Amino acid sequence: MKIKEQILSNREHYVKVTNRLMRNTLKYQLSMAEADDGDDKTVPEKLHMSLDTIDGTEQYIIDTLKLNKDEQEKLDNLSFDDTLRIANHVVLRVQGLSEEDIEMAKKQSQSADKSEED
Repeated sequence: MKIKEQILSNREHYVKVTNRLMRNTLKYQLSMAEADDGDDKTVPEKLHMSLDTIDGTEQYIIDTLKLNKDEQEKLDNLSFDDTLRIANHVVLRVQGLSEEDIEMAKKQSQSADKSEED
């Protein structure tokens, strides 16, 4: 499959969905879920978890999209929100969603958010 992240480069990244990639994707998702469950941690433990989250998210993107040095530098200079957006997009694509499916889900989420605000 091809994944394009305009914010990183103009090239399309060819991603072959293998068992290894699925395993890495699930490991990444598990690490994110565990990071959300840190209420009983000390401050240093929370800081280590935050650092691990940033490093793990960047590494997942780098490994999955096989980023070159310039793209890695751009990724490292993005906001964490942009980095998470890219990671979430990559996860959804790896799990089989099309670009159209992702766009439709995004629009539904935005309309649900607007309904809750009213």
